[in-house]
Amino acid sequence: MKKWLIVGAIVVVALVASSFRPKAIRVQTVAVSRKALEETLEEEGRTRVRERYPVLTPLAGNLRRVTLEAGDLVVAGKTVIATIDPPAAGLLDARTVEETRARIGAAEAALGEAEARVEQAEEQRRLADLEYIRARELVASGDAPVSQRDLAERTLRGLEGEARRVVAATLVAEQELRGARATFAKQVVATGGDDIETSALETNTPVEVRSPIDGRVLQVMRETEGPVAAGVALVELGDLRDLEIVADYLTSDAVQIRSGMPARLEGWGGATLSARVRRVEPSGVTKVSALGVEEQRVDVILDLDDAGLATNSVNTGLGDGFRVEVRVVTWSAESVLVLPEGALFRGSSGDGSWAVFRFETGRAVETPVRIGHRNGLQAEILEGVREGEEIIVHPPDAIEDGVRIRVRATEG
Repeated sequence: MKKWLIVGAIVVVALVASSFRPKAIRVQTVAVSRKALEETLEEEGRTRVRERYPVLTPLAGNLRRVTLEAGDLVVAGKTVIATIDPPAAGLLDARTVEETRARIGAAEAALGEAEARVEQAEEQRRLADLEYIRARELVASGDAPVSQRDLAERTLRGLEGEARRVVAATLVAEQELRGARATFAKQVVATGGDDIETSALETNTPVEVRSPIDGRVLQVMRETEGPVAAGVALVELGDLRDLEIVADYLTSDAVQIRSGMPARLEGWGGATLSARVRRVEPSGVTKVSALGVEEQRVDVILDLDDAGLATNSVNTGLGDGFRVEVRVVTWSAESVLVLPEGALFRGSSGDGSWAVFRFETGRAVETPVRIGHRNGLQAEILEGVREGEEIIVHPPDAIEDGVRIRVRATEG
């Protein structure tokens, strides 16, 4: 009987002691693992046509109604933007006639210069095409880095755009020359002169203003018929296949961005598009945020780098002035040790260094770590823990070094 009393007392003491023993804290853990990691800078941006072409009236006259609407397709040299009937010229003095002759000479010189620039641009484009082919072959054989091919491709795309621009300038120069000749013809007829070849002037023919590019109408500035002066803007044209993206970043972020950095375009209503930084503008501007805070911001210009999209961007639905979310990748690595940033805290050493709690034999062990790059969700671990070790994420305030814990594992 005495023996059983002793056993019962021991059991009671054990139960009492157990009731005062601190309960294990329930936590979640994640395993240290190797993953791809990247740092990005995010900002809202907008698309814009790289080159805009305002079509101006080449001479004063009576404008017929413009029938084009925003979004209409135009073909270089074929689509008629507007038709202008030259006004009947009154009796003009010799000075005005000479001024018109000078205008014709200037228009002819401008046309000749534009045609020379077309030949030069085409030759540069041809050489860039050969350089791109060589770079592509060297990359395929392993004798050159991929960056050399990408640089050659960007150079080629830029020169292709330049070739399109100078061709458009040639068409504009041709229209200005036709307008100057038509005006001169009216003056000669009005003054009774016969010192020009009337067969080349088509004095009774209205002047047709044709599109200088292949593209679309971005906006119509004047559609009603009536008298117009020379130089009045009628429509604005652009090629939606040649889009660029503009995002204004805080200058403190923009200093981390370099030309050539990869980027992604999201949040525009379609699939993620790849892009690349072309340049960071050299001058910042002061803007006021929605909270009324003055900020220094600078434009970052990006190009779409997907070859199929650059050629057929109209098919994506993207247009001029569309909102996009720009994410510039400032650093990336394919395989580094990472942990969720929620596992990090300032250690108890008091020097501000980072630490984590490792799970070891049922207890939390405070372990100092050295971290590298971070992206707001995950952090690169340089020292302190090894791959596969279990780390507590979002440790509660009650956890200290050595306390008992109960683990519910989560995926890393």
